[in-house]
Amino acid sequence: MPSEIGNLFHLRYLGVGLKGAKLFNLPQSIGNLRNLHTLDLRNNEGIHFKTDEDFTLLLESPVVESGRLRSLAMVLPFDSAFPSLESLSRCHLLVKLVLKGKIQNDLHSSHHMQFMPPSLTKLVLSTSEIKQDGLVVLEKLQNLRFLQLGDYSYAESQMVFFSHEFVKLETLKLIELHEIQEWQVEKGTMPCLKRLDIYRIPKLRMIPDGLKFITFLRKIHVQMDSSFVDRIRFEDEFEGEDFYKVRHIPSVSISLVPVVW
Repeated sequence: MPSEIGNLFHLRYLGVGLKGAKLFNLPQSIGNLRNLHTLDLRNNEGIHFKTDEDFTLLLESPVVESGRLRSLAMVLPFDSAFPSLESLSRCHLLVKLVLKGKIQNDLHSSHHMQFMPPSLTKLVLSTSEIKQDGLVVLEKLQNLRFLQLGDYSYAESQMVFFSHEFVKLETLKLIELHEIQEWQVEKGTMPCLKRLDIYRIPKLRMIPDGLKFITFLRKIHVQMDSSFVDRIRFEDEFEGEDFYKVRHIPSVSISLVPVVW
């Protein structure tokens, strides 16, 4: 990236993702972009981090360290991991974050998810492979309203949403989480949830019992196999054994998908 980019003082959006481009670090002049709100790095082919040091240089660049970012999207190559997310803790104005790549535990037994800024209102994770300890950190984000866990973003067979957490969450999307067999939702969690999407989670056996306590829930969309959806179906006086869990929801949309994905 040319250093002249720093002369665009009024730039608000910077997308770095042209096909074939290679990014090793951002020029120091990018710190001059006082009005930059969005740094978009979403491009599987266009962004190449050859080493952990290259990625660290990006997160320690002036545009990130300034704390002015409001929206950030980063996609790593397949099977790559974020070495550290500590710089995100200084992004006090960040409201939207998209991360595709593994998020690992650090060497000090604390989870990198702890660096998520409390200002976040929207978080999208993909191929993150977090576990319950990482999810517990996300539950504490007091301003989070939208959460999408997709494409191998969760790596354990059991997932628990604990009571009195996700206090402002309004939309939850669970997509292609291939390891989850059981999802527990405790009473009192997600009290503001309005929409829930459950898409193609092959090992999940049933919808969580705790959904019946989420009285604000207005819409649920399910794309699952017949053994799952039959449990919540109400049709021709037939009532599935789990229908009582979703009876209070005004809109229940069901799409059948094959058993094997």
